[in-house]
Amino acid sequence: MGFLIDDNEFVSTIKEVVELASAAWLRRLFVILLLSDSMGRPLSVWEQIWAYLSDDILYRIRHELQYPGKNFHNGKSLRNYADMPVPNNSLVSQFSNLMLLRELQYDAVSLTCEHDVNILKVNEEQRVVYDKIIDCVSNKRHGVFFVYGFGGTGKTFLYRVLSARLRYEKKIVISIASLLLPGSKMAHSRFNIPVELTEDTICRIKKDSPKS
Repeated sequence: MGFLIDDNEFVSTIKEVVELASAAWLRRLFVILLLSDSMGRPLSVWEQIWAYLSDDILYRIRHELQYPGKNFHNGKSLRNYADMPVPNNSLVSQFSNLMLLRELQYDAVSLTCEHDVNILKVNEEQRVVYDKIIDCVSNKRHGVFFVYGFGGTGKTFLYRVLSARLRYEKKIVISIASLLLPGSKMAHSRFNIPVELTEDTICRIKKDSPKS
């Protein structure tokens, strides 16, 4: 029905409270406006504010899109409102693995700059290792590399250069070193290793799960 001549009041109000309200709260507000038929042109309002409503989507996307046809609590869905976009079922599989999704979200420009600066600082031995690993990855050849050296010889620095190179090329880098490398986690977290170990202990990673 639309209580106002135009919907600019709704748009401006939502933009004003962005700094004070969470994205989840803003989504609930938009739902209330839909259910109450307060907006004359819901799609027009949505197109102007959707970015604010989806600010936390990277952290919630796996949970939210697990049920793309999910109804509102009162039994309604977006399909009940003309012109409103609905979740695309074909996209669900692309967002099912949050770990890989986060790996693809790195800023390629900043990583390129970081890599180009640091690659000039590697020594001859580090460059040999770097070239072999990059050649292996670039040509899609399997390989296992063990980088050995005393503390302070630049192993972590080499790993950072390699990670930056591969990530700015939008490749997946799964690292284990919670305090040393960007995007790393402890082995217990990465592989679901139980804290208390016995001779029968196994990693609790389920078959066909995103982590596996």
